[in-house]
Amino acid sequence: MDMKMFKLALRHAWPAALLLMLAALFGSYVYVQKRIPPTAKASVSVRDPLTINPSEYTAAQVAFDAIVKSDRLAENVQKAMGPGTPSVAGKLSVEVMIPSNGINISPLYVVRAQDPDPKRALTMVKTAVDEARKLYIQLNQVGSSQLASVDRQRVQASNDLAHATVALNAFNAAHGGDVGTQLSTVRAEFAGVSDHLAQAKADLATVQRVSGGTGLSAANARVAAYLTQLNDTRAQLMLLAALEPQYQNLASELSTARTSVQQFDTLHASLAANAAQPINDQIKALDDATMDSKALMKILVYLLGFIVGLLAAMGAIYLEANRLRSREGTEHVITALCAPTLGRIPRRAVVEVK
Repeated sequence: MDMKMFKLALRHAWPAALLLMLAALFGSYVYVQKRIPPTAKASVSVRDPLTINPSEYTAAQVAFDAIVKSDRLAENVQKAMGPGTPSVAGKLSVEVMIPSNGINISPLYVVRAQDPDPKRALTMVKTAVDEARKLYIQLNQVGSSQLASVDRQRVQASNDLAHATVALNAFNAAHGGDVGTQLSTVRAEFAGVSDHLAQAKADLATVQRVSGGTGLSAANARVAAYLTQLNDTRAQLMLLAALEPQYQNLASELSTARTSVQQFDTLHASLAANAAQPINDQIKALDDATMDSKALMKILVYLLGFIVGLLAAMGAIYLEANRLRSREGTEHVITALCAPTLGRIPRRAVVEVK
């Protein structure tokens, strides 16, 4: 398309091109309003109840991020903001950032609230932090009843461990020592005797083939001795193998009981440490609620809308140029060829000649 045709098409199609660009920019504006609403944020540092032990990290009883995502918090925030407040459900979100180093792990939570009204978004995130803090304290406060319940379970686990230990020791004593150790020893012995017997048989075959009978009686005696030892070892192994299922059950019960005792000991220590430190000191708001800037994202959306509108406008101008080119007459021929015309044959005359 030459510049002259472009200008001509632009003169005819500029209203449609302008309308397409405005429509694209309006679509970007609607997207920004609907998909990128004003967002307020606040940072909260929380020392979860079970993160007090420096040696390990486990989840809190009710983690702070779970509270922020709950429907219960949304209802509390809506009530606290007063009557007439739009529904808060789905407008609260939280991001969790756990430090990768440090002795005492204190997760950082960034609470966000979205609302078309920036002032209401700020109020919402302030209220959400306050209400979430109240819920956190209420749900994670360790009381004497919790410690007593854990203590009862610790005692029961200790009793189970004692019973399992006595049962396994009695079983081993009745069968000449630890059955598992005996099984390992006898199996190793059986494998060794089998290897010796195989070698003795190979030596016997060599003696029969090479020496012509010299040393044959000694080779036979060695084979018979290993064969007798192998049969004795096999009989002992069969007896121990029959005891193995019962031994495995008793050993498994002992291992399970020991693991339960360790778990309840860890839980008791964590709860005791949590009870010793006031839970109010474990959750702190690090900064006031501020608006979360999304200027870059909005600029990108508007830029994309401008590009789409510009492409659509150029498409409209191109279509108009094609339409005008199909209607070119005598003056366009003269301009294109730079020569005068001698005559013009009407389209109807051409049809009649045919």
